[in-house]
Amino acid sequence: MKTIIKLDLRSELNHLEQIAKQFNLNLINDQINSLNNLGYIKAKYFNFNDIELYIYNIKLNQELLFISENNQNGKYVCSFNLSDVSLNKNTLDENSNIYETKNSNMLFYSPTISTSFKILPDTNYKTVIINFSAKNIQNWSKNFNDFDLDKTFLKHRNIPNIFYTKLINLFNQDQISLVEILKLNSLVLEIISNCFENLNFDNKYLNIDDNDIQEIFKVKEIINNSIYQNCPSISDLSKKSSMSQTKLKVIFKQVFDNSIHQYYIICKLEKAKELMIKNKYSVSEVSNNLGYSNVSHFINLFKKHYKITPKEFRMKNICLFILFISPILSN
Repeated sequence: MKTIIKLDLRSELNHLEQIAKQFNLNLINDQINSLNNLGYIKAKYFNFNDIELYIYNIKLNQELLFISENNQNGKYVCSFNLSDVSLNKNTLDENSNIYETKNSNMLFYSPTISTSFKILPDTNYKTVIINFSAKNIQNWSKNFNDFDLDKTFLKHRNIPNIFYTKLINLFNQDQISLVEILKLNSLVLEIISNCFENLNFDNKYLNIDDNDIQEIFKVKEIINNSIYQNCPSISDLSKKSSMSQTKLKVIFKQVFDNSIHQYYIICKLEKAKELMIKNKYSVSEVSNNLGYSNVSHFINLFKKHYKITPKEFRMKNICLFILFISPILSN
């Protein structure tokens, strides 16, 4: 058996109104407290000038599928996983990317992205979700000109420590006073501000899990240390980075603007330049040191990349060295 919660972020009904309608639950004072033979659903809703805050605490004895449908007219979403388990969130687009949201992870994404994820039976799912619209952004700044409202993005990172404890405490409060509501309003605005501060559209790491970024730089280091050997295989790099081969290739290309093999070749050629300039090695010596069994192959690669042969490069730099050092020696 499977329970499906389907939310439409374009709807005039808030999340809790939609859930209450789907499952015939009582919605009292913007709260759902349902306990039955399937488990429990506890949820709270707050609205701060059309900024929506949801607090979910759910545990069912059967699988739960959570679907959020969105589009350009929908909502921006800040989602915080405060469960004790990781969740695989699937974006419902042609790329169908999967993001693992571990405990204390957050997602911030644009209205153009719809998501779904499964919660296994007897798993306590705790999350805090903040939704707001393009209208909110426009109201915050009448002259808002540094943010593209049509931009699609998904940012995945750890929950900042300054917010984590405050978010966890929300699950321990049955009644919230007026003062606490005002503090909660301030917290929501602070979180949204922090999300935008960490959102850089020129950032090539956008839409990449922080853990994957760390792993991709480990892969880069492995390649950098392999220039005197054969290029590491995609299979080996995949195992060492704990990423699938497809994911590894896609993220590496996005971050370093080259395929893994292209990057490896560039590293070897840059080392070749260094050896010819600093160590005064001949072309054949450089080729041999870098593991090229065929000097002609090395020469062709070098010329293809730098539009000059290794010999021409070497002679040019030797001449520059002589022109630079001669006046010093004469003095």
